[in-house]
Amino acid sequence: MIVLTCISDTENPGYKLLLKSCDYFGLNLKTLYNEGGWKSHRLKDFHVNKYLRTLNPNEIVLFTDGYDTMFVSGEEEILKKYDAIGGSVVFSTETNCFPHEAHRLEYGVGETKFQYLNSGGYIGTVSALLSLFDKFDAMLSSGILSENNYRMSNQYLWTKLYLLNRKDIRLDYHCSIFQTFVNRIDILRKPQMSNVYLEEINTVLDDFYIEKNKLYNVVTGSTPSHLHFNGVLFKNLIKTGVLDGIIPWKEEVNS
Repeated sequence: MIVLTCISDTENPGYKLLLKSCDYFGLNLKTLYNEGGWKSHRLKDFHVNKYLRTLNPNEIVLFTDGYDTMFVSGEEEILKKYDAIGGSVVFSTETNCFPHEAHRLEYGVGETKFQYLNSGGYIGTVSALLSLFDKFDAMLSSGILSENNYRMSNQYLWTKLYLLNRKDIRLDYHCSIFQTFVNRIDILRKPQMSNVYLEEINTVLDDFYIEKNKLYNVVTGSTPSHLHFNGVLFKNLIKTGVLDGIIPWKEEVNS
């Protein structure tokens, strides 16, 4: 299995955290570098698509965002969970229907509250992923999104592709592999009051507990392997010490 990420800053603290976690668990991390920063999150898809075409079709690749993620288990556990889910491509999930909330109606009711696609983590065989990228390109070429305000959001585009091709993508509803930490979108529209933000953080964290070096999701009963701090209020969660019990390399993160 290859862990794949795409970044533009090798000195980013979040990327260093990802590196530490991959090193600790012996994961094979391949980093794709984008020159000149990010003009669009779709650049990630461009680099990933190009790289996948150099690999064995049967290779399994796990893509992860590069600045706000880390792993808390190794390859054997991840692949076991991947096989159990049973889909050739599995995407992470979150509680927000982002960036286009109108898609809620198309999604329908999910198996858990973690029911909406998140593009910051996915896993699949190279052949299955390339098949999706081909459909992705065909969708873009069709003109169906020609006047859409979200064309530069890869999460929007992957969501649209999922809604059009549900049989080709499985969502990790039970956070078996992927766990996102995201605040409600509307919380950021409130005045910047520390008590409001703290209450929101505590509400999200109520869904989890740590025991024997494992993070447990109370809602799904799972122990996720990949953690994604995609919510604005959770970007610095590592620094608070809340997750120290599952970060054995913590003292090295800032070294």
